[in-house]
Amino acid sequence: MNRHNVDWRGYIPAITTPFDKDGELNIRMLEDLLEWLFAEGMHGIVVAGTTGEWFSLQRDEKVTLFNTVGRKLAGRLTIIAGCNAYTAKEAIEVAGAASRAGFDGILLTPPPYVRPTSREVEAFYKTVSDNIDLPICVYNWPPGTGIDMDLELLLKLSSLEKVVAIKNSTSSWQHFLDVFRALHDTVRIFGVPMNQDGIDLVVNHDADGTMGAG
Repeated sequence: MNRHNVDWRGYIPAITTPFDKDGELNIRMLEDLLEWLFAEGMHGIVVAGTTGEWFSLQRDEKVTLFNTVGRKLAGRLTIIAGCNAYTAKEAIEVAGAASRAGFDGILLTPPPYVRPTSREVEAFYKTVSDNIDLPICVYNWPPGTGIDMDLELLLKLSSLEKVVAIKNSTSSWQHFLDVFRALHDTVRIFGVPMNQDGIDLVVNHDADGTMGAG
């Protein structure tokens, strides 16, 4: 797979997961939110990302969340499932639930908190790539993982079978540009900043867009 296997582009918000006052999933509010986002013309949505509190959700809640989103939007809008996990096995299981719900791909960080080495990160993504059927957007998320994946590592990850995109949330504008220039023709690059530099990348350099809280 590569960037041409998916049509992901534009603004793809990472949506909130609504809960009720007792801390339970609020399915009715979720359905209303999904219909509103669709009507507002979003180019896609990310579910169970950081804004969607993937860390607060139990496994069965993620399944319910994915099934609800799939029932409402599969085939109508690009839907991407956050499948962050501390082990490849768990990420694979969550990705399977997303696939069964009709999702178009997954968003995946390196295991948070544990600060894996580059070799460990590569092994983690390869294991997931070899055992799921959905395209992967690699998520470089330094604030949550404690590592800022360098260009050499991202080049290796972009060659994995299921990797079609990178969401690069590095704090370094130079690093973002280096990755964009090196990999834009291979995978889709998200994380374009909401400023004049980002506008320039989209208008003049065919940048793919951004995924974020908005």
